[in-house]
Amino acid sequence: MIELISKSSLELIQNPYGNYALQTALDFLDETQSQLILDSFKGKYAQLSLLKFSSNVIEKCFGKADKQRKNEIIKELTNNQDKIISN
Repeated sequence: MIELISKSSLELIQNPYGNYALQTALDFLDETQSQLILDSFKGKYAQLSLLKFSSNVIEKCFGKADKQRKNEIIKELTNNQDKIISN
C-alpha cells in the first residue's frame, strides 16, 4: 500500500482531495514507513512548499523526517530561497 501511494504521491499532493489522503497516510505511518513517500518529493520540496494543497503535506513530511532528512529538506528549501521569496 505504501509503495502504491508513493508512486502516485506527486499527483496526490497537488490534488485538492489527494493531499488529504497523503496527510492521513503520514499520520498513520511511522518514520521508517513514511520514507518512501518522503523520497518521492526529493528535489521538489521547494516547489511543492509553495503550492496551496501540497504545502500542508510538506509540513507533515518535515514532521515525519529523521534528523538527516530534515537537514536535506532545509538545505533544499534554502538553496531555492530566490523562488520562495519572489512568491
